[in-house]
Amino acid sequence: MTRTARLAVDLVRPEEHARVGELCVDAYRSAEILAQDDGGYAATLRDVAHRAAETVVLVAREGGRVLGTVTLAPPGSGYADIAAGDELEVRMLAVDPAAQRRGVAEALLRGAAEWAREQGYPALVLSVLSVDGPGTPHRLYERVGYRRVPARDYIGAWDPAALMWFYEQRV
Repeated sequence: MTRTARLAVDLVRPEEHARVGELCVDAYRSAEILAQDDGGYAATLRDVAHRAAETVVLVAREGGRVLGTVTLAPPGSGYADIAAGDELEVRMLAVDPAAQRRGVAEALLRGAAEWAREQGYPALVLSVLSVDGPGTPHRLYERVGYRRVPARDYIGAWDPAALMWFYEQRV
């Protein structure tokens, strides 16, 4: 699929499921998105086999080592919250904390756009929590071609203080 000078983005392999699940949990905890005692969502992040059966799970590898992952959920799947019509939803973007700030997330997002384009999806959508306005994730999404669609922003069902900013990328 996608290759940079050092990173390859491709579909997850079954033998990588456990590694990808732990990578997700580690990345979310490192970013303080997931509490140490959150067994519910941590279990969802770890269950890559189930996710891969219903969605597309991509990984970024460097020399065969998985450094990051992203899930692409079609509308109607159990993992899509905001995708509508023929959109594909970007979920569970995670980079190994030891590999952050090395372009892994950007490679994954570019690989996701390439995969969506090849499969005939016209758009990717995602949402990101915004507590204090735009931050690092927002800049990354905009750099790779996502644009805000404020009309589709929403409040997280799990927390009335969780404002989710909606982004779309036409592919």
